[in-house]
Amino acid sequence: VKMASAVVMTEKDMPDVMYGWRVKALDSWLASRESASGRLSMEEIKSLGHLDQYHYRGLKACDECASVLGLDSHCRVLDVGAGVGGPARYLAHISGCEVVGVELQKALVDAGDRLNKATGMSHLVQLVCGDICSTPSCDYGAEYQFTHIISLLVILHIPDRASLFSKLHDSLVDGGVLFIEDMVLTPGAAPWNGEESDLIHNTVGAALIPSEDDYRRHLEEAGFVDVEFMSLTEEWAPWAIERAAQYEKDEERQVATNGEAVFRDRTYFYNAVSKLFQSGKLGGSRITARRPSPWERKLKRGLQSEAGLKLGKAEASIIEGAATNGANGLQHACDVALPFPLAQHDNWQWHFYPRAETGGAAGPGGEVFVAVRLWRSSSLNRAWAWLWDGKAARTVCEGDVRHAKSSRGGHLELQVADAPAGGGRTFWLTVQDD
Repeated sequence: VKMASAVVMTEKDMPDVMYGWRVKALDSWLASRESASGRLSMEEIKSLGHLDQYHYRGLKACDECASVLGLDSHCRVLDVGAGVGGPARYLAHISGCEVVGVELQKALVDAGDRLNKATGMSHLVQLVCGDICSTPSCDYGAEYQFTHIISLLVILHIPDRASLFSKLHDSLVDGGVLFIEDMVLTPGAAPWNGEESDLIHNTVGAALIPSEDDYRRHLEEAGFVDVEFMSLTEEWAPWAIERAAQYEKDEERQVATNGEAVFRDRTYFYNAVSKLFQSGKLGGSRITARRPSPWERKLKRGLQSEAGLKLGKAEASIIEGAATNGANGLQHACDVALPFPLAQHDNWQWHFYPRAETGGAAGPGGEVFVAVRLWRSSSLNRAWAWLWDGKAARTVCEGDVRHAKSSRGGHLELQVADAPAGGGRTFWLTVQDD
């Protein structure tokens, strides 16, 4: 499934059966309450049910959202597809967070503004009319960026998912969290047939209902990480099926309240959703994701650049021997000519000391003992030399190697630029058998 980008959803594309009647019912309710009591309490707003909350499971879903995200007064939340601002007002009310809601339909924004004013929530909740994909970020305050973005049963209506998720990613602070509840194609389900596709696009108004795998890919391509899914199908499916059945049973009251035409339209809509859930193909999911920090993004790029590369092979080299040259009595550790440094990595060590029959001891503790060590890797070329004079040991030189050569018979020629403490001097250390 590819992300759709050719279709542009506009206000007129949204099915009126889902929203038009709600605005009229809400206006009627609001007019009666305002004339009777003036300012409205949030407790009164809670009684509005689906006139205020346009998503499945109403306030229960909002409570879970606030709990999962840990919302508090330090949070700044963007609500995508805010409707009349029901979730935005409720989340701000219970947590103290600031919420900006972006909504495509002006009638819903206007109704939401009236509710914000009536409840005294305008200082925490701002509703903006526009298409989230094309509305300039400055229109909804994204220049400040958000700690959280939520969207409850809305993303399915937005066709340009590439632009959408890119915009949402860029609107979050580093580490900011995305929280979505949306319809998905259930795992292992067959593709939609012709009738199902018609119901999805023309009745439900969905631009795309993807699989979880495609949903994950869309988010990750936009830069999100830690994409997680939690199935809501077991809660949504029976709820939607029962809603259709109850609504038809309540025909007399519904017709009296909203009229025959609205009743027929809503019956058809609820039955279409019920049929899709009963097919076993339509499911629901809670999706969470996160915008990574710049350091995480650098790490990811670094790991990707190293993927498939082989590390350089470095063979261990320990050259230790007991060959003896009788001409001068030196016993040395290397009696073959080897190049230095080796191609990849090397660690050499030489020991030079007089033999006992020449007046010295056969090892450390004699009159003279010299130890030389060379270390080389791809980033380091270092040498050390120590001298033991029978009384104490002292460092002859330590520093970066400028020249090193060994040959058969225990000859070592070494040029070392010593450490800064030595004033940058250069030592030539030559130990040979003649």
